[in-house]
Amino acid sequence: MTGIAVHFRNVTREVSEQRDLRLFRTAIDAMTTGAVMLERREGAIDFWPIMYANAAAIALQDQDGQQLLGKTLKEVMQETDCTPNIDHVRDRLAAQQPCHFEARHHRSGRQEILECVAVPLAGEHDGHGHAVVLINDVTEQRHSAEERQRSERLALIGQMAGGVSHDFNNLLAVILGNVELLELTADPDEARILISEARDAVMRGKSLNDSLLAFAGKSKLTPQTADLGRFLQSWAPFVRRAIPSRIKIELEVETAVPPVLIDAVMAESCLLNLALNARDAIEGSGTIRIMLGVIHRAHPNGGATQAWVCLSVADTGSGVPEHLHEQVFQPFFTTRSPGQGSGLGLSRVRGYLEQMGGFVTLSSTAGKGTTISMLFPIAPVDTRHVEGDAPAAAAIPEKKRKALVVDDTPAVARVIARMLASLGCDTLIAANGREARDIINRESGLDLLISDVVMPGESGLDLACAVSKTHPDIRIALMSGYNQEKLSANEGLADIVFLAKPVSRAQLETFISPTRPSIS
Repeated sequence: MTGIAVHFRNVTREVSEQRDLRLFRTAIDAMTTGAVMLERREGAIDFWPIMYANAAAIALQDQDGQQLLGKTLKEVMQETDCTPNIDHVRDRLAAQQPCHFEARHHRSGRQEILECVAVPLAGEHDGHGHAVVLINDVTEQRHSAEERQRSERLALIGQMAGGVSHDFNNLLAVILGNVELLELTADPDEARILISEARDAVMRGKSLNDSLLAFAGKSKLTPQTADLGRFLQSWAPFVRRAIPSRIKIELEVETAVPPVLIDAVMAESCLLNLALNARDAIEGSGTIRIMLGVIHRAHPNGGATQAWVCLSVADTGSGVPEHLHEQVFQPFFTTRSPGQGSGLGLSRVRGYLEQMGGFVTLSSTAGKGTTISMLFPIAPVDTRHVEGDAPAAAAIPEKKRKALVVDDTPAVARVIARMLASLGCDTLIAANGREARDIINRESGLDLLISDVVMPGESGLDLACAVSKTHPDIRIALMSGYNQEKLSANEGLADIVFLAKPVSRAQLETFISPTRPSIS
């Protein structure tokens, strides 16, 4: 008997899987993110061929799919810079780890920026047989972000330029007016007032310049290990005179606060600024609390939790609206009336703290007061001196000293020479390094050299290095409106004094004294 054998096999699962695969591939092809599948081969990842690319990946390569398939990664990424490099990508894939990288290449006269992530796919023998690379073209986003940042920088520069111009013109008006009035007055009392006002205007200009440098992180700082508790105790009587009696001042200092590195002058200026801001925020009666203690937290930029010495100024004033919390730290931003403040105070505080390795925080609620905290890193080594250890400053030596002033601005050279003459020095002037060398070689018994840093031709730094080697007995000071980082970094200039412009007669007097090796 003839029969028929019928075999049945349930293919529902295979059909379902095929359907799911088609749907998945359709979805992949519809993605705006490029997707490329590489087949693992022996050797470097550069030579792995492309076995699949979706429509977005093909469009990124500006060619059809048939041309792209089979090409190696090296062929596709010719003249492309990867960060990190392809070797790093290969190593991460070999370790069964995904890897993010950025690819930049030029096409049609423009640079394209691609954000990529390579993901290993499991294969036989516990290794990966394939890898998928997902690609996003972020060129336009990057360009838009860069343009936005450039616009913000230009707006900030314009704001800073306008503020600086306004403030300096006011100061120059005071100085010029008082100098012209000095020529007209014969009253010594009036002359003293005019001189005092002009001098105060100069120092306000210096403070404004220091604020700009602090905001830029370029302040001229002299860090010293200090006890902030003792610092506050000595500073408190001074600030109480600046705060009206209607406002109560409370000082809360924890015991055994570890020492920190501070620049005492800048720290005092920043703390006074915070106290005056707190005063202006309080209408009528209120309280300003100044608190010092240790807190534990991570730096806002990241890192592990650590101990910080926290110096806070809290007030019961009007508070700062939340949308202004970051804006108040920008230069020349102020909520005060015109002429009542430069708007540089908090930007100066932030710049100073960042230079010292710390940071500043603000906590405020409109109508409920503000707390601004300065967080200092704990000093790694305690180098504080016991009070009374420092030698007293000696009087100006009786021996008449011979000094050489070098500056390419004649008016500056002349005023420095006059101040030195008033301190008992015979003075000579040179306009540049070449003239200074001629005078040094010609004149005998030269004791002091005071030179500008930035000059045409030979700089003051180069001149100082040369003179310190050929004439080690000459004491040298360099003066500049810039900071002293380059001076401090040069080991050959360790004994040379730095004078921050504008140089005062008191600075020169201290420099002349042989018991004071440095001035900042």
